[in-house]
Amino acid sequence: MSETYSTGFSNNGGVAMLGNPAAADAVQDIDTLVLNKPNAPWRVVVEGAFPIDNSDARTPVDVAVSVYEGGIPLFSANAEMSIQGQSSATDNKKGYKFKFTNPITGNKLLIKIGDWLPTNKWTLKGYAVDRTLVRDTISAALWRNIRRTAPFPDNLIAPKHVWDSLQSNDLSMNASALFSTDGFPVEVWQQDGTFFGLFVWRTSADIPDFLLDEDNRNHIQIQPQHAGFIWDHAFTGTDWVVASPKIKKYTDQMDISKAAPDVQAAGTRFIQWCMDVRAGNVDMRATYPYYINLQSWLDYILFCEVAGGEDSRQNNFNMTTWDGMIWHQCAYDMDETWGIMFDTTVETSAPENCGFIMNQNTQSYWAGTNFFQMFYTYFLPELRARWAELRNAGTISYESIAKLVKQQADFIDPAMMEQDLAIWPPNGSDVVDYGAPGRNYYTFILDWANRRIAWIDAQWGYSGA
Repeated sequence: MSETYSTGFSNNGGVAMLGNPAAADAVQDIDTLVLNKPNAPWRVVVEGAFPIDNSDARTPVDVAVSVYEGGIPLFSANAEMSIQGQSSATDNKKGYKFKFTNPITGNKLLIKIGDWLPTNKWTLKGYAVDRTLVRDTISAALWRNIRRTAPFPDNLIAPKHVWDSLQSNDLSMNASALFSTDGFPVEVWQQDGTFFGLFVWRTSADIPDFLLDEDNRNHIQIQPQHAGFIWDHAFTGTDWVVASPKIKKYTDQMDISKAAPDVQAAGTRFIQWCMDVRAGNVDMRATYPYYINLQSWLDYILFCEVAGGEDSRQNNFNMTTWDGMIWHQCAYDMDETWGIMFDTTVETSAPENCGFIMNQNTQSYWAGTNFFQMFYTYFLPELRARWAELRNAGTISYESIAKLVKQQADFIDPAMMEQDLAIWPPNGSDVVDYGAPGRNYYTFILDWANRRIAWIDAQWGYSGA
């Protein structure tokens, strides 16, 4: 590949000045791009070989990426591209990560899209299990809507003191922090004109999106990695990935007892409390204020119930604390939702048949007990009352969910979806045991959501405001 790349709009692979190509050369030293959210499908053209290393090393390759909205070039840049994901890293249709650099300055190229925070790290999600491409994005959006349906300051998601602490830096102007991920479907092409498939251009859950400071030892975020027994034994770093704080020479799921004894202590304190609650050694109602933000956990549970987040009990969540003491739940990586559940059939995962998901032990063969069940023992009245609040507000409704689904589906050209399914057959080895066949189409999601809401309403006696 050459040292510089072209969108056809700017001859040196940097910033494309929409509508004014003659002015492009004047802005090539800019290391931040500001783009609108798309009104038409993006086409992402990758020049160079795609990465193949799905080992823990995830060795990246150097590529050039040019992005178009329809036929309009937006930008081109250098990037390191690597394989993304846990179990999905071995799928035929896998995800990828980009780290962009400005080919002129050699600096990180920060890209701000709409109201999202600027970052040089972006993800292309393949979603081998959810071929509709919409489940993860609509789930994250619904979770954010649930968290923001509350009086001030509970609607801030992070504690108010965290926002206040940023006032000396930027006047707390981080209103677009997602505390999750967001994205939209895109077409991915190779430089030779070969269509590679449909993917979702997604934010990367960078710690700034959680208002975390990796140099603050009390700003801790951990995610379990297929660790079904996390609630059954003492905290160990080998169950978790630590996103924050910064740990010297850290690798995912390493023993952190010596490298980060403070993080180890915070995790140990919390998990010991969880085990004590399960064992009946402590009163959860009397002690929870010292360990969890109750509203955050109730909202997470209700979100998982309505979305059918079966994989969200021991795997896909970002557990976060901003003081090393009080833990919050942030939803993450939710392609196994809305009827897709591990080791199920269409019948057993039906919204009326799968039961209260967070009040049962996971069906996964690697899993132990489920701490979330304790909330049904100690906080069932609060769960039912919060469900009614969210239903009365319209936050949880068929209409609100259908709107989220349509917003994503509108970016998908049906003809390109046909090609995507031809390139990446949807019922192959990628989806064995994942309960996906027969569940990957637009109206299935809508029907499942509608029936699921009705089922939960019936269980908890909700009949409207």
